[in-house]
Amino acid sequence: MISAIFSMIFFLPLFPLIGAILGIAALLRIKPGTHQKARRTAVAAVAVGLILTAGQVLVVYWVMNIIQSVMTPFMSGISGCLGQENGPIKDMCILLAIQNGAFGNGAGVEIDAETCRSNTSLPDVRNICLAVAEENASYCGAIGDEGLREACGGIFSYGTLAAPEGENL
Repeated sequence: MISAIFSMIFFLPLFPLIGAILGIAALLRIKPGTHQKARRTAVAAVAVGLILTAGQVLVVYWVMNIIQSVMTPFMSGISGCLGQENGPIKDMCILLAIQNGAFGNGAGVEIDAETCRSNTSLPDVRNICLAVAEENASYCGAIGDEGLREACGGIFSYGTLAAPEGENL
């Protein structure tokens, strides 16, 4: 019974595998022809445990691929992001590259307004990109998400760009 419970705790890493191992151990200890209900439970625990373990491995693989698809181009700067297919992952890559250029390596960000307009799909990311490309903090005020708006203002306050005089971010 414990093996079945472990097999069904799918949201904790390795618990389904532990359930499958305990199910195999139970099958080895149950004598043929006896305790048929326990045998069925052990077989179910092995099957469910192996299926859910395989699912966990696939989810980890999928998440790692997403992280790699964002981080690899981002590490080579804006130009690495531009080769991505338009969509949220490309937008995240551009946003990370802008942040890295403005705060991380101090080298600044090389991007123009047309690149921002044609390569971003999310309006807030487009406004951050345009603010950096045109060195115009007024785009930051048009950002709907408060956290992104503050981050955009931070590029001008603490990063490599300076906010225009009298501009309240």
